[in-house]
Amino acid sequence: PRKILHSPSVTNSEIKTIVSMMKAFKFTLLWHPNPTKEKPQQSPCCVHAWIERGTYLMNQNYVQPKFMWKSVFEDQLASKRKINLDIEKFGLLEIARIDGSPKNIDRNMFPFVHKPSCFVIKTKTNYFLFQAQSATEQAHIVFGLKLVVARLASLLIVRHMAAVEEFFEPNDSAVPGKAPSCITDRRTMEV
Repeated sequence: PRKILHSPSVTNSEIKTIVSMMKAFKFTLLWHPNPTKEKPQQSPCCVHAWIERGTYLMNQNYVQPKFMWKSVFEDQLASKRKINLDIEKFGLLEIARIDGSPKNIDRNMFPFVHKPSCFVIKTKTNYFLFQAQSATEQAHIVFGLKLVVARLASLLIVRHMAAVEEFFEPNDSAVPGKAPSCITDRRTMEV
C-alpha cells in the first residue's frame, strides 16, 4: 500500500485490491463528536469503523453501502450486561468530501484532536471528525475511502454490474444458509 500511495497512477487491479481491503477491514479510530446544545463539550470516543455492503433490490433500487461506526466500550453498559446497539452511519454516496488535512479545526469545539492523524468526512448535512492511530494510518484510510467512494459512484453512474458484485449483497442472500429441501425439491419437480 505504501508504494501505491506515492505512485502517480494506480492500476485498475490495484484499485480493486485496495477497495476490497477497505471493505474487509475494521478500523479503530478516535471519533470527536460534534458538540450539541445538550452536550456542548463531548469527549472523544474510541470506535470501530467499517464499510457495510448495501443491498441490491431486484426492482433496480438499492440500499446503499454505508460507513458505520460504534463505540468500542461503553462503561455504563458493561456493568449492566447490555449490548450497545447505537451504531452511527451515513451512506457512502452521501459523502461530499474527505479531507485528510483539515486546516480550520476549532480548538474550542475539539480541544483534544491531534491534527497530523485526523481527517474529516463531510456530508451535505454534517461533518465527522475522526483520528487515526498515526499519520501513516490516516493517509491510508483517507486514500482508501476516497477510492471506495469514487469507484462506487463511477460504477453506478455507468450502470456497470461490477457495482452490484463489489458493493451490494443480493436481496435473496439476506438470510444465511440454503433453501429448505421442500422448496428445492418443488423447484426441480416444476422443471
